[in-house]
Amino acid sequence: MSLCQSKKKWYFPLGLTLLAIMLGTQNFFKQVELIKSKNQITVDNRADLLRQYMSFMSVSSDSLKLGIESLLNSKNQLSLQTSIAKKLRFYPEYNLYSLDINNASRSTGTLHVLKDIDLKNPEILSEIAASLSMDPILKPLTYNLKLTAWAYYISKNHFLYISPKHSLKDFQFNAEQYTKPFWVQAIPENNPKHRMIISDVYKDGAGKGMMITLSNPIFHNDEFKGIAAIDISTQQMDALLAVDSTIKSSILVDENNIITASIKASEIGSSLGCNKTQDKSAWFSYNSQLIYMTSVINNELYIVHQITKSQLWLEALKKSLFQFSLIMLGLVLSFLSIELYCVSIRNRNLMLIDSLTKLYNRRGFAKLAEKPIAHLRRDKKGYAVLLLDLDFFKTINDQFGHATGDQVLKTLAQILLSNNREESIISRWGGEEFLILLPKANLQSALDVANRIHEKIHQAEVISKQDGNTVIKFTTSIGVALQQPNDGLEDVINHADKALYQAKDKGRDTTYIYQPG
Repeated sequence: MSLCQSKKKWYFPLGLTLLAIMLGTQNFFKQVELIKSKNQITVDNRADLLRQYMSFMSVSSDSLKLGIESLLNSKNQLSLQTSIAKKLRFYPEYNLYSLDINNASRSTGTLHVLKDIDLKNPEILSEIAASLSMDPILKPLTYNLKLTAWAYYISKNHFLYISPKHSLKDFQFNAEQYTKPFWVQAIPENNPKHRMIISDVYKDGAGKGMMITLSNPIFHNDEFKGIAAIDISTQQMDALLAVDSTIKSSILVDENNIITASIKASEIGSSLGCNKTQDKSAWFSYNSQLIYMTSVINNELYIVHQITKSQLWLEALKKSLFQFSLIMLGLVLSFLSIELYCVSIRNRNLMLIDSLTKLYNRRGFAKLAEKPIAHLRRDKKGYAVLLLDLDFFKTINDQFGHATGDQVLKTLAQILLSNNREESIISRWGGEEFLILLPKANLQSALDVANRIHEKIHQAEVISKQDGNTVIKFTTSIGVALQQPNDGLEDVINHADKALYQAKDKGRDTTYIYQPG
């Protein structure tokens, strides 16, 4: 018995010691998991920020692509830009052409044109003009928000329009650019699906360090023309990879396991070492390190976080109590994303809305009318088109000035909007011409709309901007055309145009109906 009692004396302190060791070990591993969890949460947030950033950059690249392709299809819109393109000046010291500084002072970027380009080729001039017209999209990216190192359009026809604007002394475009990853990896030969690619990391030719590029191939009439590109410097990504200074910064690797971004510049371009066959979004061991890897862009970019086991254990032993919070940063980035989205929408609207009357322009009308016309065709229902033209508008401009003429145009636009049916579409067709599409309209309902417009115009008055006293009355002529079987929208508009000429011929301030045959 005494022996048993003696043993209990040993068992009790031994049990307490083992319990303490067990609780200490349990707490140690708990701290290990807490540290890993803290690191994992931070890395996931960094990945989310990178996804948002890359998503916006991707949307911006798509906006550049769609904008240029749209402008390449709208030659009538490019006459002014084409005239600017014809003012290219040759700089023999750089063996290239560029716009004269005085003519290009309001532009966002710098135009580089290699010596061998055919400047008499109208298609090339139109392509140059299209790239110059991208300023409304380029400016927020490179000037207002400064979210990207460079944004540009590079053509297979050996010219480059790049923003932000810079001196030719700082950077000169040359044929070597066509050997860089942003071009080689995006051209149809290496990109048969014509998708936007994220290039391998490379050194910027204009001295802004290491870059990756979002490259979007541009096509016109199924012909490859060039690439709309957005450059992202590794320094810009490093800022997101180092969010929350209490946690060691992460690195970014591409699908080939090459380090794309790291605060250690010497690591960029080298291989990560471990393969990516491991389970993603999970910790795994590699040599003396624990590694956490998660995808930023599927099969293209991965964020990787590494902790040495000794460092992890040391932090666990110290029971690190550091806290972190990315809520404010998340809110700021969310607000920034909304603002950037609004900028993108405003830029889109600049391409679709007439700035004076706030009505749709031709491009906006074509985009908006496409779906309802398809529905009407499917339901076998017709529509009517009214084409309006202000009478003697040139006389108003000549006598009372263009400011008064603009006020007349805006007044007419307000009258048209006030008489607008919910499903109809109104646009400024060009100059003093306006077009109204009336879905499911018959002849009588179209005439009713025209008569109400005449009536409202007869009641309208505009005060001269020259003297502020003279009251100006104005009238309009209207051509009406109903869709006939097998007529497309362009046919109906042409018929309305013929009717408009008849209305002008009949003395103006009247409505004329197109009669088939």
